[in-house]
Amino acid sequence: MFTDLAPAGLEEIKTAYQANDFKKVGQVAHRLHPSVATLGIHSITDVLKDMDRNAETYQASQHLEDLIATLDNVITEVVSQLRTQTHMRS
Repeated sequence: MFTDLAPAGLEEIKTAYQANDFKKVGQVAHRLHPSVATLGIHSITDVLKDMDRNAETYQASQHLEDLIATLDNVITEVVSQLRTQTHMRS
């Protein structure tokens, strides 16, 4: 489920970035993209595409850090909202 997979993927991206494994950053972004697109989270679909295509080029840069921060903020908010909705339905 997205509420489990997205935060785990985000942590993988952060860990890979800290380890300078930019190929993995791109791979995880690529893996997360379909779920984000299916849920219609348009604010980060382009972020994930950019990370997928360019993480190895950007490497340790402010731009890639900004993309990761944006991803972190949006995933955190969406997961919070989804969990709230799930609890309200229970």
